[in-house]
Formats: sequence, C-alpha cells, structure tokens
Amino acid sequence: MKNEKDLNELFRRIEQSVKETVKGRPRKAFGSLEEERDYLKAQVDYLKKRYPNLVKEKR
Repeated sequence: MKNEKDLNELFRRIEQSVKETVKGRPRKAFGSLEEERDYLKAQVDYLKKRYPNLVKEKR
C-alpha cells in the first residue's frame, strides 16, 4: 500500500479535478450594457416564440 504522503497527493489531485469539472456553464462576456441588453431581449423573444402558451397577455 502507498504511504500517507502519496495518498494525500492523490486525494488532492482528485479533489482539484472535481472542482474544475463542476464549474458550470461559462458566462458570456459583453462589451457594453447595450450589447448585453440586446442579447437578453433576443433570448426572451426566442423563448416567447418557442413557448407561446407561457406568455401572459397584458390587460
């Protein structure tokens, strides 16, 4: 069996690799607020077209 130092190194590497794989989806970096706003508006429009039954009418 490996000595304690080798086991600690192995656990450290495994822990580090798990942290790297659980980072999630990368975020998009925008150059300006207007660019981000336009991107989000396009996303909302797409979702409204895709799921029209979820859009509530304004009164």
